[in-house]
Amino acid sequence: MLLPFVPIPYGPVAHLHIRNQFPACTEPSYLVS
Repeated sequence: MLLPFVPIPYGPVAHLHIRNQFPACTEPSYLVS
């Protein structure tokens, strides 16, 4: 997964993207979405 600055509002990659930028915000809600 090489998505440095690619904004993805949805999709399975969004979880990794959000988790990479906000490690402290890794809540079940992001994983389930």
